[in-house]
Amino acid sequence: MLNFYKVFYHFFTIDKVYSFNVFLYDLQREKRIVSLYANSPVTSELIEEWKKLEEIGAYIQIYHEDKHEFFIETGLVENDLIEANKFYFDMLDLQNFRITNYEKLSSETFLLRTVLNEISRTNDFLPLIKRVHAEVMCFPLYHSELVSIATELVDVLFVRDILPVRIASLAYMLAKQNKITDIEILSTILISSLTKDLGYGLIRTSLFSKFNELNKTDIFYKHPMLSIYILSKSGHDFDKKVKRLILEHHEQSDGSGFPREKKEDYIDYISFIINLSDQIIYYSEGLINGRKTELIKTINLFYKQVPSEGINVSFPKRLIDSLGTFMLNELEKDL
Repeated sequence: MLNFYKVFYHFFTIDKVYSFNVFLYDLQREKRIVSLYANSPVTSELIEEWKKLEEIGAYIQIYHEDKHEFFIETGLVENDLIEANKFYFDMLDLQNFRITNYEKLSSETFLLRTVLNEISRTNDFLPLIKRVHAEVMCFPLYHSELVSIATELVDVLFVRDILPVRIASLAYMLAKQNKITDIEILSTILISSLTKDLGYGLIRTSLFSKFNELNKTDIFYKHPMLSIYILSKSGHDFDKKVKRLILEHHEQSDGSGFPREKKEDYIDYISFIINLSDQIIYYSEGLINGRKTELIKTINLFYKQVPSEGINVSFPKRLIDSLGTFMLNELEKDL
């Protein structure tokens, strides 16, 4: 249920006194304050202030329990509130449609170890991809614009077994195995995982013939920044967290990563999750050293922190431990 209804400044009359509080919500700071207390008159100065705030993205709200009094005292009707909160109600309709189609699938028993073993045998990630898709389709779309964007990307892209989707799916599952369940964070992981390599589009395709040659070029070390640059041209101001995860997804605990050679204490833990998922998928597919390796054996290699050509196993200990504790259970003994 919507706890606060968005309203507009022109819903209110100057000098009139209302029996309910009117709240101001600052979208950038994600902060809500009382802008007009109950039984206080609406001034022309306040109306002008609300008008200016609406123009820069902030908005005023009323509490849902005050809806009845709001209708009586303003002379407005239900459809006026529905129209003012169109995004919420549109998302609610879409959400109900998705839950009807995906709730059962998203709640079925899912044994990650079994699925990973099957992927190791068949190299088919679709069972994992479909599970992530079903779970994300049940996210409350009206929660935030970030969540809405993530669900739309997943709905469109998680129908094919392609490399970015593999990485995003594994990162999502690894996050959940690390007890990360907040849908805002999970949405950030999905968006960042899917967009982190957009910068490759500005690199000459001839350099991709051999990955071990590409990752020695200066332009390769700049591709996280190029990805952020491309996002900036999309017309949407992406969340700062998304940009940070993209920028840090090649940083390493020991400071040997790039582009800024940051060390563990200065790197977001979520960045490590995306980095680890990225390296596991790339190594398993043979895109780092030219030799394909079964997924379970690749995860085991990172868990045991076995040095190998082209990869870096410098990750936070608790993340590495989670590979064994949650994803592998009883690890394969032979690599």
